[in-house]
Amino acid sequence: MAEPNIHSAPQRVGLPASKRLTGPHAAVWKYDLLTALSVFALGQGATMQTSILRLIAVATARYDWRRDELSIGRVELMRLWQCSEPTVKRELRRLRETGLLVQVRAGVRGRVAAYRLCRHALERLTQGHWVHAGPDFTARMQGTPEPEPSAGNVVSFPQTDAEKGRGLALWARALNEAEPTVFGNWFSEVVARQQGNEAVFTAPSPFIAQQIETRFPRQMLEAARYAWPTAQTVRVEVQAP
Repeated sequence: MAEPNIHSAPQRVGLPASKRLTGPHAAVWKYDLLTALSVFALGQGATMQTSILRLIAVATARYDWRRDELSIGRVELMRLWQCSEPTVKRELRRLRETGLLVQVRAGVRGRVAAYRLCRHALERLTQGHWVHAGPDFTARMQGTPEPEPSAGNVVSFPQTDAEKGRGLALWARALNEAEPTVFGNWFSEVVARQQGNEAVFTAPSPFIAQQIETRFPRQMLEAARYAWPTAQTVRVEVQAP
């Protein structure tokens, strides 16, 4: 498959304020960014696939989201990418030519170079592939309202007897109000209970359990403490078959 056409990088770099890299919704945007790169790479040839995989690896392992900056030397990239120095130079050049990486500081006098992910280049390259990740993903990337799920896709939220007729459980209500996208995407089928000083979240599958335990420990603890002020820790388990 032919590689995508390469255009000069746009003058604007970095992410606009509407897609902040820190704050309540930052985690959603970061994963959407990696998803966009992933679905784009899957539609490319082997060379570009490898380049995007390496970009995803370094963004996941070393990107400073608070500063919106990647600062890493060639030796570290050689180790992370498991390749030679000429390959590192070639990959950095290719990623800069696509506009995905913009150099914001040259590496001089023992100081490593610094790069920044360019959202505008990322959107330009990947937007034709967003549809493969689903209409909700496309809507988020376009900044438009996400489509309402069809009636057949709506899953009733499990409720305790005390909460029936009163909407969501307290912890779910708190999480939904704070981060509705996170709740809708990951916690709509999760139930939780208090067990001593521990809040136990029960996921419907091992995959969801692994994802919420890895990605949302802070959100779960905050929601649990809202419902149960004495909760000190959280634990994730998988629903018994």
